[in-house]
Amino acid sequence: MKQLFIGVALLVSVIPCQARLGETWNQCIARYDAPISDVHVGKPEQDEIHVRFATRGFFIDVVFLGGISESETFYKFDDSAVNEGEVQRLLDANAGTGKWSPSKEPSVDPLWVRDDGAIASYDLFKHKLSFFGKKFGEMANAEQDAKMKGF
Repeated sequence: MKQLFIGVALLVSVIPCQARLGETWNQCIARYDAPISDVHVGKPEQDEIHVRFATRGFFIDVVFLGGISESETFYKFDDSAVNEGEVQRLLDANAGTGKWSPSKEPSVDPLWVRDDGAIASYDLFKHKLSFFGKKFGEMANAEQDAKMKGF
């Protein structure tokens, strides 16, 4: 009985912190309440905005591009590892209408790719689970290409 209670408590503790790629600013505010910090504040529907939410033992760093969540990173208040069950529930919550599959690319850290090109990775050293939408990935690739131009 004690094990069942612990299992249910763990499940309940992670369910409310399931932000989803593609959510709007207002949907995230409704889910988490006001952000606890911001790096850049502008017009949520137009600008690139970086904010941090905190709920149920997790920080959630979100990057909004044009008012839509395109990057989300989950990590615990105490910097402990996100366990396999929590990782799976967060992958499921961020699957949308797609499916996550383990990446075939070599990687030190676990990496998943969603049907639509979104990427998820778990940083084993920092204990952070990150989700990146396709638009965010394209923007990051363009910035990297611009930095490397001329080498």
